[in-house]
Amino acid sequence: MRIDRGRFRTVSLVILVAHAVAIGAFLVSRPPLPADHWAMLDRHRSDVKETSAGLNGSFSLNPHSLNVVLARRPVGGGWESAPVGLFQIINLPAYLAALTTFDLLQAKPGGTSRIHSDAATAVFAAVALIQWSLLALLLSKRRM
Repeated sequence: MRIDRGRFRTVSLVILVAHAVAIGAFLVSRPPLPADHWAMLDRHRSDVKETSAGLNGSFSLNPHSLNVVLARRPVGGGWESAPVGLFQIINLPAYLAALTTFDLLQAKPGGTSRIHSDAATAVFAAVALIQWSLLALLLSKRRM
């Protein structure tokens, strides 16, 4: 089997445009995350301290979702809309990698939620690029 370069370019372009439209619609649908929400995220990070009696820790649940982690938008009542849920399912490997990155970084004492969000977004973009490039390659195969 060979890769049809023309078909690869077409499939890649269609996937890129579909992603750009989906992400653009998502970003336009909600206002940016205000500073007090970033502060709230930073306050809810886990706090582990070493004492003479051992490790003492406390944590709160971070309301993480695609909105907070990737788009820097407020969470809509804790639940995502159907189109956002579909976007998450379609990009499941990238989404799970981004959430894992965000959660792991939030569990560490250094950094800020905003920096962790940037790192998670970069992970999402990298994994999505790999994921969709592989799909475009598969869809571009032709018989010899």
